[in-house]
Amino acid sequence: INDIARASLDSYGNPVVYLHRSLFNHPWQAQYFTFCHEVAHHVLGHINGYNQFSEGDADCEAIKYLYNFGFFTTRDDIENAVTAIINSPGDWSHAPGSIRRANIIVCAGFYY
Repeated sequence: INDIARASLDSYGNPVVYLHRSLFNHPWQAQYFTFCHEVAHHVLGHINGYNQFSEGDADCEAIKYLYNFGFFTTRDDIENAVTAIINSPGDWSHAPGSIRRANIIVCAGFYY
């Protein structure tokens, strides 16, 4: 894949998440966040079209999930989670990494 991860459908229409092997060079929090972000695309029905709003929604859903189920408990968990995206310049569907980081912190703000 040409991204660190991607949500898609297989040839039978089943939801799948593809993870690039480079993701596993990042902290476990980044791996969990990235996987949950891609799952959020399925849950939120974004598979047929992405944009910066759907990416932000998936970021927030991922953080909420990780806090609600006790995987993340501190702000350090968030800082480690964004290591895979922080230096990204952004593209047509993703805001730059620094903006995504700020939005993720806002989404998680009521948890810590």
